[in-house]
Amino acid sequence: EYWMSISVDDATQGFTRSGFVDFVAPDGWKPTLKFTEERFWLRARLEMGGYVKSPRIRNIFNNCAPAHNANTYRDEVIGSSDVTPLQEFYVLHKPILPGEVLEVRERQEPLEDEVAAIGGPDAFRLAEESDGDTDEYWVRWKRVESFFESGPRDRHYTFDYQSGVVTFGDGRQGMIPPEGRANIVARSYRVGGGAKGNVNAHSLTALTRTIAYIEKVTNPLAATGG
Repeated sequence: EYWMSISVDDATQGFTRSGFVDFVAPDGWKPTLKFTEERFWLRARLEMGGYVKSPRIRNIFNNCAPAHNANTYRDEVIGSSDVTPLQEFYVLHKPILPGEVLEVRERQEPLEDEVAAIGGPDAFRLAEESDGDTDEYWVRWKRVESFFESGPRDRHYTFDYQSGVVTFGDGRQGMIPPEGRANIVARSYRVGGGAKGNVNAHSLTALTRTIAYIEKVTNPLAATGG
């Protein structure tokens, strides 16, 4: 036996819920004889705690990647702020899937605590010359369900995924975007889904374009979520 570490993306949170565990097998992984079978063996060990019901692995898939029935739209200007309370803007396409990125161009760099509240150092960037004044910043704002817990400096907005309406705060509950021309941009959002995407397993077998080293494709599981 020998030990090696691998990078693991665990969406099951330690086998406490259904999901995928993704990892890239190490180059030095070799078949070994265990339980009368020579296989590539991998052990997942519980270091602490326990389960009410022991988890079960349903499937192991080689060379797989998640796929979504969706179109992605980028860099869509949705409006200009006139500094009035509760401004509403619309994206062009809908219904929207979760995971959008919305940015507002601002004249001042956000404060350190404001950056932390938004979500880290990638929450803002210096505007490029083609975007206007290079002393301005593109700042990522955060979606919330409502403005109930939002303060005057919270860069929050609500987003109705069905209607495509983006709403900002009134200055007391949720910050009002600073005044600017074409300064509110949906940097990226996805539109898709629909019942027609809920195909059975092994129904997707055609590539729309040739990809190097890929001979054929299929979906080992039925598609859901449409």
